[in-house]
Amino acid sequence: MNNMNPCGASNDAVFGQLAKRPTILMEDSTMKWTNPVKPALGISAVFIAALASTPVHAVDYNAALTANPTNYVGKCPTVITFKGTISARKAGRVQYKFIRSDNAFAPVQTLEFASPGTKPVSTTWTLGGPGFPVQDRWQAIQIVYPTNLQSNKAHFLVKCATPPEPKPEITGYKMPGPQGACVPKGSRFTILGRHFGPQAGKGVALGGHGIHVDLPVSSWSDSQIVATLPDDPRIQERQWYYTGVEKDSHNQWLSNISKNITVCPSRKPDLVIRQFGLKKWGTCAPNSAVMTFQVTVANIGTAPSPAIADTALVQVMDGHRNWGNGAMLGAIPPGGSQTVEIPVYYLQADPKHMTSGAPHPFRAVADPGNRVTESNEGNNQSAVINAGAPKGCK
Repeated sequence: MNNMNPCGASNDAVFGQLAKRPTILMEDSTMKWTNPVKPALGISAVFIAALASTPVHAVDYNAALTANPTNYVGKCPTVITFKGTISARKAGRVQYKFIRSDNAFAPVQTLEFASPGTKPVSTTWTLGGPGFPVQDRWQAIQIVYPTNLQSNKAHFLVKCATPPEPKPEITGYKMPGPQGACVPKGSRFTILGRHFGPQAGKGVALGGHGIHVDLPVSSWSDSQIVATLPDDPRIQERQWYYTGVEKDSHNQWLSNISKNITVCPSRKPDLVIRQFGLKKWGTCAPNSAVMTFQVTVANIGTAPSPAIADTALVQVMDGHRNWGNGAMLGAIPPGGSQTVEIPVYYLQADPKHMTSGAPHPFRAVADPGNRVTESNEGNNQSAVINAGAPKGCK
């Protein structure tokens, strides 16, 4: 009757294995090493050593491995990470290596178990590139000592794909000059953002309020575009618009159009009538002022209003006929004003009109001859004052 060792194999069988395989080969990352059975030992010595050695059970060891990610689609090459565990029910040395579906060589590695337990192991696999085929691949743990055992195969798929170009995004603006919050016509400003990409095939346009105006570009990078706001009559001052990166065929916005800019008012004066009223009555006689008006003219523009020699820059006129007078103005700075008195004289050509035409609808007008270039030419008139017949006129 054969004596059986605890693993179910006879001592003769163990011996036979030792006799037939006198050398056990081990590998690490740098060299191969052997653990030979010394020839000086006789068969009896080997037999005794076999009986005294602790038997090896495959069930005393376990290995498991997982891949992350298991299904990759994207830019290549990429890295697949493998994490696993090796468990031993007894203390001792465990040697293992990683094996994979392409049969690549891997070095043998060693774990020392001071007591029964589980230890983590890991590795990576970098792969992928142009023309990389999509097929099932795997990696596993191979325990090579003190038993021969293979873990599960950690399967994964890699599909190399070119990611789409990111969409251009406008994040804000850098405005010229001290005004900061707006851009004047004819000025350069900077569009800030990201993913603008190369300029080829692209352009920048101004839109909103029913207009679409191409913007000349002087500089283009991935994060900044320097453009010029043209002096186009369709672009209104003090109005907001949006900009956007578009295809140069004008058929598609490529970026967001959610960031607005405001057009600065021009550096021009803007004259308005601030106050207008009848100040006093005069004498109803030829060559005499029959009434005198007081007018305050203000400059609400962004540049000084000039004084123009021998030119009346404010006028008071009767709306029924050509009866009135004017006055010259000095230079008025932005935000400033000037008050003048304007006498209206006896109407020598038609004295009866002074009484029959009453009440007279007088209106004050700044820059009646349009001698001053203003940012707004439509706000120069005052409201109407109805003046009665001059005192003493019959």
